[in-house]
Amino acid sequence: METLRVLVGTTEGLQELGATERRALEGQEITALARDRDGWWALVGGRTLCRAAGDAAWLDVATVAGAEATCLVATPAGLLVGTAGAHLLRLDDGALVSIEAFERIEGRAAW
Repeated sequence: METLRVLVGTTEGLQELGATERRALEGQEITALARDRDGWWALVGGRTLCRAAGDAAWLDVATVAGAEATCLVATPAGLLVGTAGAHLLRLDDGALVSIEAFERIEGRAAW
């Protein structure tokens, strides 16, 4: 049975609650969190995408260029990152790339 692990992102870092209580990414604003089957993703300050697999340390994975990132979602097709201004990025081989089909979707100009 998997141990309950709750992560809480705050303006001052990440707080882990459960069987083990600890802090990570201290002094940094956690903008968003997402979980996939292998671990956790964190968006730090709207600019840095970090990853922790299992109980491993948090590692920087990619930097968000352009508009500030606001949300994350782990999907079977990979990690998606939403940004201000209604843009969508996908993590692809360690880089965040724009999903061009989302940029060209009908009616987008009216958003």
